[in-house]
Amino acid sequence: MLILGGAGNVGAYAVQIAHRAGARVIATASAGDLDYVRSLGADEAVDRNERLEDRAGPVDAVVDLVGGEAQAGSFAVLKRGGVRGLGCVGAGSGGSSASRREAGFFRGAN
Repeated sequence: MLILGGAGNVGAYAVQIAHRAGARVIATASAGDLDYVRSLGADEAVDRNERLEDRAGPVDAVVDLVGGEAQAGSFAVLKRGGVRGLGCVGAGSGGSSASRREAGFFRGAN
């Protein structure tokens, strides 16, 4: 499972819950928070400025708490038929509010 924004408030819970559920967890965070997300249970911590395609994948599920460019990178590592969860989609995540609503909460990859 890939968790975008693993060091944030919601991301920290997501990392811990996924770890406790037995998932292999890959979490993105800023360079200064990589040890922190590992301490929460992430098996692998990826600097948010690195290309996900170079460090992660393929994954069965993505929890996207960031949006924007990170969201685009997450599609490249999501397995066909995988699941994306959009946790927080705010004004800074790009796209119109209508397109964000249409994205839904969970989407299967095509």
